[in-house]
Amino acid sequence: MEVAMNKYEWLEKRTPRSVDNLRLWDGNPRLVPEENHIHIADFVSDLLSDPSEKTNFFNLIDSISTDGFIPADPVVVWQEPSNEKYYVAEGNRRVLALKLLRHPDKAPKSIRSYIRKKAFSVNRDDIEKIRVCVAPSYEDCEWYINQRHAGSSLQKSWSRLQQQRWIAGLYDKYKGDLEKVIAITKFSKGELDHTLRILQIRDLDLQPAIFDNLDEYFKPLFFP
Repeated sequence: MEVAMNKYEWLEKRTPRSVDNLRLWDGNPRLVPEENHIHIADFVSDLLSDPSEKTNFFNLIDSISTDGFIPADPVVVWQEPSNEKYYVAEGNRRVLALKLLRHPDKAPKSIRSYIRKKAFSVNRDDIEKIRVCVAPSYEDCEWYINQRHAGSSLQKSWSRLQQQRWIAGLYDKYKGDLEKVIAITKFSKGELDHTLRILQIRDLDLQPAIFDNLDEYFKPLFFP
């Protein structure tokens, strides 16, 4: 009789995957959802628009160029059934950094010379493949993402706004099923209600007719 696989056994396995063939996740809460993310430069430009994200991303580039890629924390991917491509659920910043160091010419012009300089310190063959954890499904990635975000050295934890985006995305995906969102996030119903109300107010206040009339003191509260 075949023994059933442990529910989380996939997290114990690291499978080599080509960095170039891993696709970045445009649903990553670190990204601005209103922007299009098609090319590598789109993802980079979005990260650089946030000063805190920019500093941490540059620190990550420096670390890889100096010490190599350190596979301490798992990069988690899933295979999308519709196209059989592998998408990064956890570790997008690290994979993006590796992609840039392998192909500096794909960096935005504003940082291209910086990336080229850092790439000289890296043997590109050494970062051609990395070992990743392949989740059985995107839903398993959701579980991991919620377990993961307590912060670590080079993996910057989400900001409050990014956490709110993640919850809003789950709420939309599951068509307002709060029980499903609670099961995934482990938030209480009160916490979810509070977060969703904040997002509704924020979306309302970001409408140009309202946002343009806000006092300068209040604008950062809705658009940090």
